[in-house]
Order: sequence, then C-alpha cells, then structure tokens
Amino acid sequence: MKGVALRDASADETTIATFSADFSESKLDASLQLRISFVGEDAYGTPSTGRSAWSGTYASIFALIGAKLFEEPSESDVQQHLNKVVQEAMPAYEHVGVNETDFQSLKMKLLTLGLINLTKSNNRLCWSLTTNGRALIAKLHM
Repeated sequence: MKGVALRDASADETTIATFSADFSESKLDASLQLRISFVGEDAYGTPSTGRSAWSGTYASIFALIGAKLFEEPSESDVQQHLNKVVQEAMPAYEHVGVNETDFQSLKMKLLTLGLINLTKSNNRLCWSLTTNGRALIAKLHM
C-alpha cells in the first residue's frame, strides 16, 4: 500500500514540509461518527450510563488529536487523549470512552491517508506524524 508505513523506531522525520504529491486533503472531509459510552447525570442529578456518538469529520478529529502526536505517544495514550477531547466536545457527559472498534478504524484511516506512522518500541505501539501529518497540523493551527 502506498503511503502506509510501519517504521523502525530509529527512523526520524523532524521537518515540517509540504504535502507529498499523493496526499489528498479532501479525503479528510468525509464524515466520521465515533460511538461512545459515558457516565452522566439525569435530570434529577442521579448518575447514569449510556451510549451516544460524536459526529464530525476526519479533519476535525485530526485537528483535535494531531498536536499530541508530535510526542510520539503510545496507542493507549492516544486513546486516552481521544477520550479526553471527545469529552470536552460533549461536556454533558463524564468519563467518555470511544468504542474500541471505532478507535481502531480511525487509526487505520489516518494510517492509510498518510497522516500517521506506527512504530513498535519496547513492545508498545506508538503513533507519530508523517510529513503530511505535520504539514496538515501546521495548516490547521495557523
């Protein structure tokens, strides 16, 4: 697959650059729905649990999590960060958790779009930004 990489941890990409020729930013405009489970309160203040969904685009979720990827976090750190930013976007809920299948699908989509690399380091899967990912984050945060 072109643009998909599972790279060695010793490889280092450090410059922010323009998008490569095969990158298509328009693919990020596709709609995205992440199923979540949550803890909240009902109208009487009683704790309740339930399920809902966060809706947006791949571009909007990448804007929310992309800066964290400069740290080359572990997959579990990415998942915790995603839960945090989704919870911030849905303040009526507490303790938000994105569905595992949806999280894995998001990971694969960002990988195939050429925005992230996955590396195995010390038996942990880590996420990092590709050149395209860094360029897009720079553009989104200008």
